Amino acid sequence: MLLVLLLAFSLLKAWALAQSSEGLDYYQFWVVGRALARGEAGDVYSDESRVRLGRQFLLAAQGPHASPRQRMAAQERAVLQTYSTPLLYSALGALTSGSYESDYRVFQLLSLAAGVGAVALLARLLGYSWLATLAAAVVFSDWYEPFLSDVRVGNVNRLELGLLALFLWLRGGRQGRGRRVLGGAVLAFGVLFKPNLAFVVPLLAACWLLRRRREDFATAGAGLVLGMLLELAWSSASFRSGACWAGWMAGAARIPEDITPVSAGNFALARLVADAWGFHVSAGLGGGLAAATLVVLALGGRGQSEADEASGLLDDARMVALGGLVWAHYLLLAVPAAVLALRPTSGRRGASRLVAAAATVTLMLNPLRAMGVVHGAGQMATASVLGLAALWLVLLNDVYRASTSRGGPMGALVDGAFVRDVA
Repeated sequence: MLLVLLLAFSLLKAWALAQSSEGLDYYQFWVVGRALARGEAGDVYSDESRVRLGRQFLLAAQGPHASPRQRMAAQERAVLQTYSTPLLYSALGALTSGSYESDYRVFQLLSLAAGVGAVALLARLLGYSWLATLAAAVVFSDWYEPFLSDVRVGNVNRLELGLLALFLWLRGGRQGRGRRVLGGAVLAFGVLFKPNLAFVVPLLAACWLLRRRREDFATAGAGLVLGMLLELAWSSASFRSGACWAGWMAGAARIPEDITPVSAGNFALARLVADAWGFHVSAGLGGGLAAATLVVLALGGRGQSEADEASGLLDDARMVALGGLVWAHYLLLAVPAAVLALRPTSGRRGASRLVAAAATVTLMLNPLRAMGVVHGAGQMATASVLGLAALWLVLLNDVYRASTSRGGPMGALVDGAFVRDVA
């Protein structure tokens, strides 16, 4: 009962935070969505449209029916930053009514439900008791700074977390081919909705092939292809042009390197390196981490040592978690990795469990700030990167241990098995 009350209190606090925030990211999604509904969007990825739409909706925000939140957001986004995919604009635009205040509340309510629901679903899938599930929902909502950051700016990472949890639920167990195909379609939607989930796909595909899970590969592949075709067609119809995706790719290639510095809350490793030393490594960082994951997966071979992996759920959960980590930009996507690393039935040894717990606390950030351990954006970014790196190593160790009894990469500190295998 105490945990239920604490969760209710955490949700109310998150809702209050949403109500007191401007939702600058959501405002941009809303503007493009409304322009699409009116047939006035044009090429939203051109500089001309960014200025035109920004000014048009800034004028509308000065009217008597606009809310103070809308006015403040419109002033902050007088020139739009339209770098999101056509599917994101189409999907969120389909949920708009024309009233910014009403649409903002609906979006925040759906996002809050998706984020907290995803944590609960992941916890239950991975063997948490109901008490532990409630505790996880509290920790990764009101106590988890990346969650609160997503609430403040009105971004879509809570929705993405919900899509990942839904995919694992559809793929887990032996519920039939139809649900597995649907899981592939959900994953396709997530990738086209926001491509920071793109690394999840090759990691899952490699895992299924190496583990000889041909049916999983075939059903997910069918769902992925079918989903992408339908979603590309729908978003192109919303934009009234098939060229919208080419426009998005051209616009994404021109994203300014300094659009979100560390001081603005971008705690990605690539941003930290760029701000500190001027080296731009974002293009290869995610690919390099994904490649390292694939190497460890290949070293593990085709066996599975854990009895509860008969359904492949743990394999899939590890690939989803690692795919969210290697992008290393949106820290809310580290939640699957943390939930997986801390699962009660992992059989993890004391040192490894301690590393996982310390990494999770580090990513929460608020406890470190309360204790005075970190000050300022630079130190928080460094702490976040260290937490991500620790979780990544813990999960790599799990991937290796899943098919060998020699302890994995962390066990290499003791017996050198992993180092010998790499050599």
